[in-house]
Amino acid sequence: MSDDNRISRRRSLKGIAATGTFIAGAGIGANSVSAGKKDKADEKKETDREKTPKEKEHAKGKKEDPDGVADVVGVDKLDFQQCHSVAILFDQEYVEAVASDDGIVKGLRIRLYNARHDRVENYDRTVTIGDLRSSTLHGEDDVGDVFAYTFNVYQFFDRPIGAGDSIVAVTMDGTTFQNPNACAEPYQRTFEGEGVFDLDDISLQAVCVDSERGLARYRVRNGNHTQIEAVYDVEDTDESGTIAVEPYSATYFEVAAPEGEATVSIAADGETLDERESAIETECVPRDSIALNAECYDPVEGAARFYVHNGTDRDLTFVIYVAETGATGRITVEDSLASAETFWVPAPDGEASVSLYYEGEVVGADVSDPDDTC
Repeated sequence: MSDDNRISRRRSLKGIAATGTFIAGAGIGANSVSAGKKDKADEKKETDREKTPKEKEHAKGKKEDPDGVADVVGVDKLDFQQCHSVAILFDQEYVEAVASDDGIVKGLRIRLYNARHDRVENYDRTVTIGDLRSSTLHGEDDVGDVFAYTFNVYQFFDRPIGAGDSIVAVTMDGTTFQNPNACAEPYQRTFEGEGVFDLDDISLQAVCVDSERGLARYRVRNGNHTQIEAVYDVEDTDESGTIAVEPYSATYFEVAAPEGEATVSIAADGETLDERESAIETECVPRDSIALNAECYDPVEGAARFYVHNGTDRDLTFVIYVAETGATGRITVEDSLASAETFWVPAPDGEASVSLYYEGEVVGADVSDPDDTC
């Protein structure tokens, strides 16, 4: 199964023109998304007075760096989509330099609100060259011809978009960027200070593995009223590090795990607290549990119908990407008796190369046949 949207080496990207509208199931509904960028409204001009030099300089700075990321090396833009998705767009020259070096693009800390546990958590993620895509892959208002890493909170937690989980902030190179959308405001708080903590209230859990990427995801939980730092160590390797965990919170991190196998221990205050083998029975990305098939082509509508089956026991929401047009959308497939949905995509000339993405990885792909009409 190929991933034409992956950026794995230095190369120019094909420009993408996003067109068309997605139709989920039998009609336009919650899974239906219009592709393409929203037209930006013209700014209202001031007519009553001339701006001061200070105001002009401030406006110029906002225009040139609307996201405040100018001081972060290699980053062009930070794009929050409400509270469910964030894309980081990287500079092409920076990406090319990384590709010819060690392949590590940027270390991130993504701050999340976990609605199920009603707490703020963090995800420490090292973005590599293999994680970048040529589309922002929000599933709506996407842009192409970019070098982007996109994080979708609903896929990270394996829950529907409406579950209440939120992306609160992103930290890069020591600078934290708060999600400007109102849905994140209730969770934008910080915890400061040090104090006595109980080692019994610090624990390690194995979450899942990505056997294809050779990674294992873990979570350190802190039940104390003060922030703690835990040192992790991967057995039989040189890999180790320090994980910061806020009070009454948890921090997720990933370690190298060939074929998904790893054993990790954590220590604090000089004492080993916990040790866990990786959760090899749970894949972070359900590549082998999803089936995507092209069903037919409707020449009147110029659209192709696809069928997707969810073989997991969870409600999953996928991002849809059409290679020919750059169109994107989302579809949720619930864990039910059918565990399946159909959707339509624009198919110029009858061919639509469709990929389903989950955590930035392709979990299903197929191409419609113009001769197989509905």
